[in-house]
Amino acid sequence: MAAGYIVSTADDLGRYLAMYLADGRAKDGTRVVSAAGLRTLVSPGPEAKLGPWADAMGSRYAMGWFVGGPWGPGAVFHPGNSPDSSAMLCLFPDQDMGVATLVNAGHELPVPGNPALTDRIARNVVHAALGESVPAAPSLDALYLGFDIVSLLLIGLAAVGVARAISALRNGHSAKHPALAVFGILLGIAGVAVLLVAPSLLGGWTAVWTWAPDLAVVLGCLALLLAISALLRSTQFLRPRTEQPAGAIGHVAQGPSPLGRDPAQT
Repeated sequence: MAAGYIVSTADDLGRYLAMYLADGRAKDGTRVVSAAGLRTLVSPGPEAKLGPWADAMGSRYAMGWFVGGPWGPGAVFHPGNSPDSSAMLCLFPDQDMGVATLVNAGHELPVPGNPALTDRIARNVVHAALGESVPAAPSLDALYLGFDIVSLLLIGLAAVGVARAISALRNGHSAKHPALAVFGILLGIAGVAVLLVAPSLLGGWTAVWTWAPDLAVVLGCLALLLAISALLRSTQFLRPRTEQPAGAIGHVAQGPSPLGRDPAQT
């Protein structure tokens, strides 16, 4: 499936590209679009930005096509992605060649350093078809190693905060520094708000859960742990402090003294 969820096959896509290379005629000679109309479809228009898979190479947008990119100004192409599949269509009229690639995987983690590896696979297939050298792709393992370390560190720190808040409540401790306690509670609430709002910058929680469920799980866990910690800290802050009455005498346990003397004599 492509980004528009149009189900197709490599054979069908190959026939579609062949129609472009035949000036708008299908394999059986049926004209699908006029030659002039076809040239209009692939005429470059305004500048377009490509994803990290293209290493920021320049491109222009035509009518449903990009022109240029990593294969030079004579390339006409369009990538497409869904959460679990990827596609790339490329036309090279000067070489009378078209390439369609389909990958049964998708990778859309919206974090810095994402190599967009599935699109890079398609890019490298096209390089190979053209007889060009295949550029080395960044490591997906390295990306996820960094992502996992940062995620586990943040979740671990949030879990430690919850554990400390639970311990303080169990021991009956009240906040020793009320001002700092209030600041910590407000900081936790602000963190929860930021985590809940952040996905809206990426299309909302539904989009993040669909395209990057690993990131959605991390954000959700952090928001939950921070919310629990803030709630427990609020309970601790509101707990009245208990002070020992003036003049109270502590209970002295009877029995042998560690020093070998009677506690009453001591």
